[in-house]
Amino acid sequence: LSVSTMAPSFLGTGTSGSSQKDTTMSMGNRSGDFVAVAWDPSSPSTLFLPPKGASTFPTFLADDGVGCNAEETTALLRLLDARQEIVRESTYPIRKLSKRYRLALRDCLSEWEDRLQQPEINAKKSSCEQEETSLEQLKLTYAVTQLVEVYVLPVSTGSLYTMREEDVRQQPGAATADTVRYLRLHHMTGPYAVDGAPEDEITAMLNAPQPEYFRAPSYSDDDADGFLFWDLVKRLVLRGCLEEAWAVLGRHSAVRNCADPSSSEDDFLDDSAAFAMLRALLLSAPLPGGRNDNEDSCLAFEDEDFEKDEHDLDEVLLEGVAPSTYQLWDIATSHDSKDDYPAVFQPSAASAVYKTWQRAVSEAVRGPMLAGVLRRIPLLKSCVFTILLGHFQDFVFDSWPEALCAELLYVRPLIRMGDVSVRAARTMSDFGHPPQPSSEGDSTFEEIVLNVMRGNAGSAVMALHKFGGGSGAALPATMVALLCNLLNDADLIPSDKKLDIRVELLIFASQSILSSLSSTHADVGAQLATQLLIPHATPRGNARITATLAEHLEHHYPCSDVEAFTLLQLCEDLVRKGSRVVLDACLSLCMARHEHYASDDTPGGAIFWLLRGIECWSKMLVNTGVGTISSCDRKLRIMCASAAQQLLRSMVEQSSKVTQHVEVAHEIVKSIKEDETMAGKCGHITEVRLLNHVVSIAMSLAGENAIEASRNIVCCLEDFMDEEDNGVVKTLASRGLYKDLMILAYSILDSEQVDSEQDDDYKCAFSVFGIHTLMARLSEMELDGTFGADTSNGSKERTMNTAELTCTESLLRLALCKGLMRSFVCENESKTNALLEQKEALHHRPQTMGIGGGSGKIEQETMELMLGLSM
Repeated sequence: LSVSTMAPSFLGTGTSGSSQKDTTMSMGNRSGDFVAVAWDPSSPSTLFLPPKGASTFPTFLADDGVGCNAEETTALLRLLDARQEIVRESTYPIRKLSKRYRLALRDCLSEWEDRLQQPEINAKKSSCEQEETSLEQLKLTYAVTQLVEVYVLPVSTGSLYTMREEDVRQQPGAATADTVRYLRLHHMTGPYAVDGAPEDEITAMLNAPQPEYFRAPSYSDDDADGFLFWDLVKRLVLRGCLEEAWAVLGRHSAVRNCADPSSSEDDFLDDSAAFAMLRALLLSAPLPGGRNDNEDSCLAFEDEDFEKDEHDLDEVLLEGVAPSTYQLWDIATSHDSKDDYPAVFQPSAASAVYKTWQRAVSEAVRGPMLAGVLRRIPLLKSCVFTILLGHFQDFVFDSWPEALCAELLYVRPLIRMGDVSVRAARTMSDFGHPPQPSSEGDSTFEEIVLNVMRGNAGSAVMALHKFGGGSGAALPATMVALLCNLLNDADLIPSDKKLDIRVELLIFASQSILSSLSSTHADVGAQLATQLLIPHATPRGNARITATLAEHLEHHYPCSDVEAFTLLQLCEDLVRKGSRVVLDACLSLCMARHEHYASDDTPGGAIFWLLRGIECWSKMLVNTGVGTISSCDRKLRIMCASAAQQLLRSMVEQSSKVTQHVEVAHEIVKSIKEDETMAGKCGHITEVRLLNHVVSIAMSLAGENAIEASRNIVCCLEDFMDEEDNGVVKTLASRGLYKDLMILAYSILDSEQVDSEQDDDYKCAFSVFGIHTLMARLSEMELDGTFGADTSNGSKERTMNTAELTCTESLLRLALCKGLMRSFVCENESKTNALLEQKEALHHRPQTMGIGGGSGKIEQETMELMLGLSM
């Protein structure tokens, strides 16, 4: 097995988590210094490399990944749980699932950034810088995923809505709202980051009595008074955040003076009407994407913690334009049903309302109501109304996202989806970002954005692979695989039988998860990798994915019962469908837990996991009808037979370990009987029945219950027809156990003979049938030569230590004959008593009785039959 094939970090770009020492060692290992390679069962990424002639076995991590922090691990769990929850049918809402993926990414980024802001984390500069790099790459992944959702993924799924979806995508303005939200969220800095002004400086400006005259220390010009205030207003209006823009304008001294109840001058009254008109125009604007950036992530309907701002939505401030009409631009805002049908988007209605509002803005600027205010506050026109009217001829933008966002909001809100990329390319060129690959051959982020806007699904997958998806990091690699799967399900990426990119990405993502979590949470890594591959590992699906899943599970050593149960439950459906390789992997997990309990001297736990393995096997038998025996079944039979043999041997020898052996055997029997699922299926197994009888023998002898002990001895030695073995007639006990069982029977018979001679009272624990069974086994032992030389002249103490020495064939045959005699006497006596009771009940005359009240002829034939086998 080549080391390079087992270490993904040595292929492609490698992982930042693998040390240089590890890489050097791996290259040296290929020279032939080591002769063997073996897996460490406790970790899927650790290899045993024993050198020639060495007694110690050094190890190294072939692929330790880049690690996985708590935020990434939580996001992975949420990603796979979301897919498992939504993908239950052949057709499912693809965009809804994409939003669930992005919700997990967004929360991961937020929690990760909050942790990096903590003082103890900032003190560690090296680790903090590395995490910030990973965080920035994950943000790019988040951005590309949202852009794919807008321009690539279908709006709805299913044949009933296919035509409607095509109609919606061709409508003007179908992508405007989501594009504006995307630009504000991912490409434009925060609205309060004005020309590098610190946050405390902006706070001081807003709290000043006259913020419009506030002189910002960050502005060096002598005439910079008030620039910070108006720069903030302009930036908010350009982004379409008109509600926040009005909140800032409301701090203007003129606006506050108008709101003061003590002001009664006519000028203030005129200004009050003007500012009321300005407020109505700003707070009623039906802009694509809304008048604030609260819903820019487009996850309001997926986030349970999101609280929608209902401020003034019912108050009509401008005639003909309701405050909620901005929602007409949204094409997928309702997710109450299964499909993402665009029930809200109405381009004609949105266009009519937008034109009504823009006409109102134009009339207000030219009208007398705002003339006085605009004359006294000239910056109000250049920083607000010029932008609202879309007059950008002499306007200077800070970046291409800001220019494109303003154009979509105020100039071309009805632009078609296919034309957005054209305007974006033109805007990028104006700012020195030509839409072409760099000289190094790698696509810039601007080029990636344009390709995705043009509907290029492959470009999105390549971008995510570039932004950490190919580095071996668990979360980015998983996002690439999940996004590719979404695109494939939407028939946007064709499948190639020779090289299926979806399969390659899924396998690589599963390996990245295992390697990244192997050092910290190997149990979580195994669960996540299994969840990732399970939906694609169908028996008739891709064989590579199924084989990879089985390989992961077979190399994994579960450290707890809960972990093993979780993995078995994930694979249960595949086992029922007849996947043999996955079944073998499940049996491997069960055997691992069995070995753990066996090494810990806990036979009950060991038996429990053998039963779980048999249960897995039986689930496949229901559908496939395979009649073989599983490894867990064989192990259970061997364990029960071994426990029975050890217990019998210790009872015969009266060993000091007999109590220990009784406890072990009793725990095994108890575990099988108390298992609700497998008690009925495993109770008929020959070895299980044998151990049950042997335990009963031990408990009966300890309680001096010779009758119960003799009954169980006969059950072990009597013939029965085994239906599992094609109706073969055999005994529960194997030939190797005959001698120990016969010795125990001899000890009971010999003790009864002595007692009968002393008390002149005939008692026999064995029935006539029992003696018959013992004589039959004695005949077989005589033919096999089980007993050695005759040692009947030795000491004849009735202890089990000496019983084996004194129990020769002749002594055993004599004991059986005497026992048969006592058995006849006891049975005839019981029959006589029964007949007497019947006589008294029925008032019949006594009939002619033979020996003991029975028919003489019948008793004579029985006697000849019983004695004939041993003579």
